[in-house]
Amino acid sequence: QAALRGKNVISLAVSPSNSKSLLAGTYDGLLRSEDGGLTWRPATGVVPKAATASKTLRSKAVAASSGVRLPDAKILDVRFSTAAPNMIWVATSQGLFESVDNAGSWRKVQGPVGGRTVHRVILHPTDQNWIALQAATRVYVSSDHGVSWNETAVRAGQRRRSRAPCC
Repeated sequence: QAALRGKNVISLAVSPSNSKSLLAGTYDGLLRSEDGGLTWRPATGVVPKAATASKTLRSKAVAASSGVRLPDAKILDVRFSTAAPNMIWVATSQGLFESVDNAGSWRKVQGPVGGRTVHRVILHPTDQNWIALQAATRVYVSSDHGVSWNETAVRAGQRRRSRAPCC
């Protein structure tokens, strides 16, 4: 727990395939525990430099040999995919990131916000290609694993009764 001492935890996620595997988003980056929160270590992995959304990435064949680490940025939201348990999405103060190998490597998602702050990410429970994100007052949805994005008519903070396809 020493790794969490003095940290402001913003977001916490539990792996759908292992309840002892936790990720904590903090102001200083992403931390991981594999023992139910007893010990923590950085979960920054490697970010492939030239990665873009492609069939290769969706088939979990991410090249981790070149790149930089997940930035030590403010981690505002972290989600494990229930559709693909090794897939993790992280909303940060420097954009949206995805790992398809359980945080071993990362790619920066080239989406509608670029490197600007992403506040929330929502994943469909059974369709790994459906993703929504909130950036400032805008909400964007992708149905093709982040290759293309559409801005929704609903602005973040608005109250509207609707049935989203995921939740």
